[in-house]
Amino acid sequence: MNTKKRPFFFVLVMLPVLFFFVLGAVFFSSCNTKEKAPLHHALLVINRYAPVSEKSTTVVPYEVNLMALDLLRNKENPEVQLCQDYIQWYFNHLNPSDIYGMTGSIYEYDVTFDGREVPLKHFDHVDSTSATFILLLHRFYKVTGYKRFLETNWEKIANIAYLIPYLQDEHDGLIRSLPSTSKKYLRNNCECCAAIAAFVELSEEFDRPNPEFTDEFEEALEEAILTHFYRKTALEFSWLIDGDNKYAPDWKTLYPDSISQLFPLLYHIMPGEKERRELWKKFGNYYKIFPEESKPTSTRIVFRWTTEALK
Repeated sequence: MNTKKRPFFFVLVMLPVLFFFVLGAVFFSSCNTKEKAPLHHALLVINRYAPVSEKSTTVVPYEVNLMALDLLRNKENPEVQLCQDYIQWYFNHLNPSDIYGMTGSIYEYDVTFDGREVPLKHFDHVDSTSATFILLLHRFYKVTGYKRFLETNWEKIANIAYLIPYLQDEHDGLIRSLPSTSKKYLRNNCECCAAIAAFVELSEEFDRPNPEFTDEFEEALEEAILTHFYRKTALEFSWLIDGDNKYAPDWKTLYPDSISQLFPLLYHIMPGEKERRELWKKFGNYYKIFPEESKPTSTRIVFRWTTEALK
């Protein structure tokens, strides 16, 4: 037997094995280096705007509501399934009775990258969180027409909407941010005003009339905003009312002062066209170049919406 041919034969046999070994190593290496996606519906929405931590992220439903609403405003590619999954997550995490005894509120959550949740037993502002979720549902229905999905959850939707009149101050007609406070925020009240109109429209569309929600309720809240927040001599709005104290915006402070001035512009709650132009001009004088890295993310979203609305 000729043994001199064995090394050459050995090489011929091993070459295919070596080839597939290298190919497999490259494949698994690319899989490992590929960016991972978080395993949680709220984090997936947040991840569209900034990478989430691989450890833990605090989910503030108000912020995520605006992000999801922004995704649905994208006419070319509204991310319907992503937003529907988040909406369902929100429904699933509503409080049957929270620390104030309210039904339909939602806590903030600490959420890990792999989807584990810890409720924090506290809120962002209940009024604006509820209002922006109603606005999200309204947009979702307009984009998708998925009537059955909302009909199935109508009782929950009604409970969420009811928090707006529940938090209304009977003395001035404005909406408080929490049951335990006298604080009323300009941005929150503008969002509540828009949410009332959205819920009235949904109620009519679904043949679910609600005596708490009427066009008159929306108009009364708009009037209360102009009466109590608007500063005629300065052609601007107070950004916060706390009891008898009204706080004028510090225009050098973007959040929460200056950004609050965009909400009456965005939701068309202005005394007139002249006042609208003057307020937008004033904002532009202070923020000729809008800080793209501003936080929270909602500031960038609201600025973009307002710019588009006023074109």
